[in-house]
Amino acid sequence: MGLILLGSGTQGIDSWLKISNQQMETLLNPTKKPTTYLIPVTQEAPRWVIGKHSSLALRISTMPIIKTLNEILGCPIVSTSANAHGQQPLQTKQQVQKEFSEALDYIVDGDCGAFIKPSTIIDIVTGKEIRP
Repeated sequence: MGLILLGSGTQGIDSWLKISNQQMETLLNPTKKPTTYLIPVTQEAPRWVIGKHSSLALRISTMPIIKTLNEILGCPIVSTSANAHGQQPLQTKQQVQKEFSEALDYIVDGDCGAFIKPSTIIDIVTGKEIRP
């Protein structure tokens, strides 16, 4: 299973992405709702990120906390819906602390947005929606 990366851009992972200028423009163009793109990768993309896939999942965010973290780290971060596999997403910091207290080092305070549903997933090459 691969990971979903969350970034304000592609800084730090550009060499992993095998996309055209037009596809890059699509990726970096803000969307109305959270959208994760499946992007073909080069040989430089690490297996621990893409898993058994030939693509990388990346969601571009305009949230200030994500932008700040990306600038500090120089790369996207791993995204999570804050839920155990098959369980409902947790909605508050208190729920996350209760569920994952032993597994977390720190929770960053910040607004997560008003969207309740998971992000839309789109194959950037075909434009096909994998998850509406």
